[in-house]
Amino acid sequence: MQIGFEPINERMCKLRIKGKFYNMTLISVYAPTEDENKRNAEDVKRFYSKLSDVNKWFQSYLTIRTQFVETFQIDKSKHTQYRFQPSPRTITHGVPQGSIQGPLLIYINDLPSNIQGAKLILYADDMNVLVVDRSQEALQTKLSLVMKQLEIWFLKNYLIINVTKTVALSFHPCHSKLTYKPRILLQNKEIEYNSEVKFLGLCITENLSWWAHVRFYVTV
Repeated sequence: MQIGFEPINERMCKLRIKGKFYNMTLISVYAPTEDENKRNAEDVKRFYSKLSDVNKWFQSYLTIRTQFVETFQIDKSKHTQYRFQPSPRTITHGVPQGSIQGPLLIYINDLPSNIQGAKLILYADDMNVLVVDRSQEALQTKLSLVMKQLEIWFLKNYLIINVTKTVALSFHPCHSKLTYKPRILLQNKEIEYNSEVKFLGLCITENLSWWAHVRFYVTV
């Protein structure tokens, strides 16, 4: 549903759309054609000047921003609350936390096209990597290659993977015992295996059993 429309000039407009989870700001631009460039150089100059102003809107949003973490301590014996506020520090990467522009400015939809040998499932702030092979040696080789590709992509895009919140799950049939788990290294740190993980509200186990999911919701 459209909630706002602002014409900038005859070649640009700004549109606000209401979404289910986020509102979106779209900037539509109709660039001059090659023939128009030859006919009217002054109009082309004005167009790119205005386009530069639009780019400055994004630059001003991302630059000269600071952040600090404020903490409180309560002394129950004295019934006193102490407040600690460090000096603000300049943010050099990323976008402001909690910003509705985050999904717009942190673009990861091209990540799957840069990773070979795995299937990627992407969400707003989460990612799942599925690597499959019948051979243990081939599986280990694939995992090492995929992890290296991920490291390169995140490094190029100034993003950091929280390795401490990253876990691995090795799927196997319900009636067979898993004897081999390939080693997974990310940023020179080994990723630990879990027997079950919570995935979009669903408890998934390594043997794809429903018991963990049923147990969780029965005890809630």
